[in-house]
Amino acid sequence: MMLNGCNLQPFHSINPLHSLIFGTQVQFVVTDIGASNLKKGLFFSPDPYVKFKVSPGLVGGRHRPAPHHGQHCRTEVRRNTVDPAWDRRTEFLFIAYLSDFLEVEIKDKFAKSRPTITRNLGKLKIAISQLLDSVKPQ
Repeated sequence: MMLNGCNLQPFHSINPLHSLIFGTQVQFVVTDIGASNLKKGLFFSPDPYVKFKVSPGLVGGRHRPAPHHGQHCRTEVRRNTVDPAWDRRTEFLFIAYLSDFLEVEIKDKFAKSRPTITRNLGKLKIAISQLLDSVKPQ
């Protein structure tokens, strides 16, 4: 699974106490979403979609939930393909702390009716700080 684009921008916290407890907040946009070489069933190619979710990371050795945790969204389904791609107009805006994680799952919409393929086609969990380090801010 690949994430080709991710534009990161600084985000100013409304609550300065949150910045003291959790650290810096960032606002970022995920774009240019795609995957390649997904598992194909015996008779069918999958109908994939991608789910995104922000989950809390460890702060002071504990998971400390915040209001932005649980942000989630998903792409539209791409029919009958092992190499799905979504155009540049498909973009998702998130707010997170640098200690948080972005969870990315790619699933098959119709796996229940096709026992030859699994519903889960791929999963990635990446630290927001690592995502920030790998992408140049615009």
